[in-house]
Amino acid sequence: MGSPAGALEEERWPPMNVVLCNCPPAESRAIARRLIREGLAACVNVIGGVSSFYEWEGKLEEESEDTLLIKVARSGLAALGDRIRELHPYSTVEIVVLEVDAEQSDPDYVAWVERCGKADRAG
Repeated sequence: MGSPAGALEEERWPPMNVVLCNCPPAESRAIARRLIREGLAACVNVIGGVSSFYEWEGKLEEESEDTLLIKVARSGLAALGDRIRELHPYSTVEIVVLEVDAEQSDPDYVAWVERCGKADRAG
């Protein structure tokens, strides 16, 4: 049985999240399509032409990447993250989860994302 504090924490979480994930351009559209077809995301925007600069194994790296902007019901975050890790070619995958201010967002859109998260479209 959950504690009252746990119930309050549950209520504070937004019903949807936005997940950022950078991918190689050759893979981004395929990953986006799979996430939608498998029912793991409501919507995925592919933002192309991103230049990423980072240090990796002691070297300054510069890569051309695409950013996936993924809208997902909160209930689907764990499954989404697991699937991205399976599909993504990088050994260290950028999965950044952003909270959505559902009260300030369009209520119809938030409700649609939640419905997508409850739909059993996998398979």
